[in-house]
Amino acid sequence: MTQGSRRWAARIGRAGYAARAAVYGLVATIALDAARRYDPREPRGVIGALRKLAERPGGRLLLAMLAAGLAAQVVWRGVQATTDIERTPGHAPRWWTRLGWSFIGLFYASLFVRAVGFVFHRPSAGGALKRSLVTRALDYAPGRALVFGIGAGLVVFAVVELWKAWCVTFLADFDTDALGPTRRRLVCWLGRAGLVGRALVFAAGGLMLARSAWRARADVLGTGGVLRQLVAGPFGQPLVAAIAVGLFAYAALMIFEAAWRHNVRL
Repeated sequence: MTQGSRRWAARIGRAGYAARAAVYGLVATIALDAARRYDPREPRGVIGALRKLAERPGGRLLLAMLAAGLAAQVVWRGVQATTDIERTPGHAPRWWTRLGWSFIGLFYASLFVRAVGFVFHRPSAGGALKRSLVTRALDYAPGRALVFGIGAGLVVFAVVELWKAWCVTFLADFDTDALGPTRRRLVCWLGRAGLVGRALVFAAGGLMLARSAWRARADVLGTGGVLRQLVAGPFGQPLVAAIAVGLFAYAALMIFEAAWRHNVRL
């Protein structure tokens, strides 16, 4: 990439990480509220929270700003997947790493589409579509195998996140010279807490998907379903509260990445 292209990519990356922080802060708020008082009438998923935000005074403007950040996150993931901006000395990103960035980009693209729809008061049938797809998949043996595989993949991802938290490998993404010792310690604490919180959510979601495939019944769909199942289980409220703290920490880590990630510093 040329120097000018890298500068533009850095600006887009900063906006994208800020939007990612907002999304995780939103999920953490949902989890904390679920731990405090679970109400099935309240929106528990990310999409439901976006819809509720759009209904509040000034919410559509905030949602439009978030949508712009989500679009930046999509572009940034595309840049990561298709260029060598993440190249470490002597090593280019591996194909599975690029594939992972592509899938993350697709996820944030779906959030962007939903957010824009809520800004313009367009109803979303995403939840019904998701339920229809999962329910139909569970009606057939190959579909159940696919759902089980996705659940197992989420559990493996959770284990990888715990390994990253233990080994503090996320520090490699930062310009450690710019951080300094105090910020470095803070980033270590936030990263470890945030990755553990993320790992708990992904592990729970993966196990619930695997159970759905085993039972041939869609027990859980999305973040809201995972939180509902966790709150209803043993030690549900303390566990979900701990997850909320971890997700708030991860949101803060994304703010640090927006400021001091090695390939977004101008």
